[in-house]
Amino acid sequence: MASEKSHTDEQTHFRTCNLCEAMCGIVIKHDGKKILSIKGDKDDPFSKGYICPKATADPCRQSRRLKLGRF
Repeated sequence: MASEKSHTDEQTHFRTCNLCEAMCGIVIKHDGKKILSIKGDKDDPFSKGYICPKATADPCRQSRRLKLGRF
């Protein structure tokens, strides 16, 4: 089946959310075309896996960054 995507296309990036002053650590998973998940980074020393709703509420902003190659 040529239309099926393999899990090898999935990429993970560790970043800092800059939508507010908390600067939470986030883990972004994507397949090169769309964002699969945005979660808190449990290994971040400050946010310890917590992210506020702003980080996940605006997928358009995160998608735009993905298209511009800013991950």
